[in-house]
Amino acid sequence: MGSEWSDPQVPSYHAAGEKLAQDLNISPFLAQLLLNRGLATESEIKAFIQPEPCLEWVNAPFHAALVELFQAVLAQEQLVVIHGDYDADGLTGTAILTEFLRACGFQVEPFLPTRSLGYGLNAQTIERFIESGAKLLITVDCGVSNLNEIAQAKAAGMHTLITDHHGLGETLPPADFILHPQVLGFKELENLSGVGMAYWLMQALHPHFQCPYPPEHWLELAGIGTLADMTPLLGFNRNLVKQSLASIRKTRRPGLLALLQRKNLRPQDLDETQLAFKLIPVLNAAGRLQSPMLSLDLLLAEDQEEADALAETLDHINDARKTMCQELFAEIQAEVSENLPSGPLILAHENWPFGILGILCSQLVEAYGVPVFLISIEKGIGKASVRAPEGFHVLQALQTCPELFLKFGGHAQAGGFSLLPENISALRVQMQTLYLAAGAPVSQLQAEMELNPLLIKPGLWQDLTKLAPFGAGNPMPAFLSLNARLEQIKPDKNRKHLFAEIAPGVRIKAWNAWQEDLAGYQHFDLYYQLEENLWNGRSRLELNVQKIRPRKSVPANLTVPAQKPTQRLLSGHALQAFSLTPPGAEWALNFELPPLDGKLPELIWHDWRNLKKQSQALNKLLAHSETLVLSLPPDLRDQDICAEKTSPVCKALVLRFWPEKPAELRALLIITGANALYLLGPEQGVQAPDFNLLLSARELLRECPIERVEMRLMEALKISYFRATLIISCLCDLGMMAYDKERVKIEKLAQCLSLNTSPHYRAYLSRSEQLLAWNQTWCQRPLAALQKLLHTEKDDYESHT
Repeated sequence: MGSEWSDPQVPSYHAAGEKLAQDLNISPFLAQLLLNRGLATESEIKAFIQPEPCLEWVNAPFHAALVELFQAVLAQEQLVVIHGDYDADGLTGTAILTEFLRACGFQVEPFLPTRSLGYGLNAQTIERFIESGAKLLITVDCGVSNLNEIAQAKAAGMHTLITDHHGLGETLPPADFILHPQVLGFKELENLSGVGMAYWLMQALHPHFQCPYPPEHWLELAGIGTLADMTPLLGFNRNLVKQSLASIRKTRRPGLLALLQRKNLRPQDLDETQLAFKLIPVLNAAGRLQSPMLSLDLLLAEDQEEADALAETLDHINDARKTMCQELFAEIQAEVSENLPSGPLILAHENWPFGILGILCSQLVEAYGVPVFLISIEKGIGKASVRAPEGFHVLQALQTCPELFLKFGGHAQAGGFSLLPENISALRVQMQTLYLAAGAPVSQLQAEMELNPLLIKPGLWQDLTKLAPFGAGNPMPAFLSLNARLEQIKPDKNRKHLFAEIAPGVRIKAWNAWQEDLAGYQHFDLYYQLEENLWNGRSRLELNVQKIRPRKSVPANLTVPAQKPTQRLLSGHALQAFSLTPPGAEWALNFELPPLDGKLPELIWHDWRNLKKQSQALNKLLAHSETLVLSLPPDLRDQDICAEKTSPVCKALVLRFWPEKPAELRALLIITGANALYLLGPEQGVQAPDFNLLLSARELLRECPIERVEMRLMEALKISYFRATLIISCLCDLGMMAYDKERVKIEKLAQCLSLNTSPHYRAYLSRSEQLLAWNQTWCQRPLAALQKLLHTEKDDYESHT
């Protein structure tokens, strides 16, 4: 996790969201997410959420000639060589074509180069193919930039077929056939990756040869490679991955089963996130540090024992890769920490492990937000990986200075090249010029919406899954919560990661975010994604926090419906956390109380605790002076006490609830500037919900849309938001209601239900009883003792008992 907070961009609220939700019978939450993706019509949304189950593959104009070539190669028993790329995209495409052609009776030899050989074809490899007697060369995820090598193969009498999706140069290689999205010009293929093009070739050939497997047999490999290459999951590509995931969940492929077992994953629970972060890195590891042929052997393995052994080897290689990445990332951070980059970060070192530079580039882009070029110099040649934020097109940038490179290629946000070290200085000048001309783009956090964490319910997760699969072009939604109160903040045993609770049963985790001073805060700004945590067959929602910022001070911010009462209130409960109201409450005076060294104002004390008509006296005080009332915490009340728009500055402060620490009261007095302090008797406003109230609420919520449950109870029962959420939590605890997709599901009542069996109810009782008993005790202390407390250096009350 990057340590620096930058305010995420949040799209404007879509006014059409509510109408879209009504027209399509979906939640407003889901409607906003769809509109954020530019989906506004029923047909667009249906195609996105429920794409057609069939993949309609179009044929190339040269389809007949392509089939004729393969039929001739098979009839003459000629050798086919398949040259793939060393990453997961290339190796899965190579696995598909190798397995398919072998199943059809072809003689096939696959080849994946090591990173030391470099990306794409080279003359040495072509010479080996010629010596082997190969008559057909197929490339997977490479070849479109290899003009000389394709010409070399053609001159030796080989037929050549390129399947690729990388950026095109000015001149195409002289291959017999080129299967490339831009060359073919089919809109359906525009997002396909290297494995997608290989799968397209298999689909085109399949009806013309006797193959014991249907085309869907290779869907799982096509999906893995597509996710690995981070091509946009839109249109045809999205449909391909969606069907692929369904296939993977039923896989019988020994190599995938071995990997899943190694990672303690069940096929039926697998999703695109687990593939991207747990399986694909293992497949890529061999190509980064050793030979990618190890990963290819795993995917092609027919024996489970062989697959298990290969999976173990690859997992160990990946562990070594992770260690190397961590060490080199720390080394690079230390190098640039004294001079943080304001433009492209271009670093070159002797003998950096080239295989992990792409990963490090991505991490550095996330950390610094600028294009990153990492160059490993070996034997007088620099080989580089490049990654960049949106707004800086890597391939187009490299194409402006081809004279600097021995070889180059890439996409919009990723690329690579080789060059002579003496050209690095000129590269820095050229990239800085292009970066400034592009407006100095930096990576920017993107949030779908600002979300009140108190409103996170199972229905939100169900809505999110309708947008899956997530990946490039359709990222997992991220959300923003400001001034969120966290409980039980603690690190892991290594004091590296942060864990906390944001609501009963809702945990947050923030990797690499622990800092010792965070324990002194309770309110934070959070940038996060929602996750489903499956454990022992049970599911719960978690917040995976990518960015976190403790709140030091928040300006006064108060918005109240005009028809609300005008009593001005400070919430005691929130005061303890240095914020006067929970986030999302629309009636609250909201600011924080930082530690202050300011001088306390001269105070006039008014002890009204024995006054017979306290209410009348208080109303008169509120009507004729600038007064704030420190009252019971809002989560203990039946109804909201609302505040009018004001600032924290006041002349008089009324205490009906005593702060937990003297420092909090001192800070409050300094910020408000109050010169008069009124003591009233302890407020008696707590009434716990009973079982009859739960029964009434249960009937009110029957068939209620999930997004309306709190509001329906608030309107019908005239209760506060906090009391509504307590009732809903108790109903769920007791099994009296549940969430069924988009609506509330009323469960059949079990016999002998006891409200005391609800964890939320017990927690409420415990908190209210302890807080009220404690407050009752301190509100009855002699005035002199309370005055003394205000000026003590101690920060607890017990030492003064």
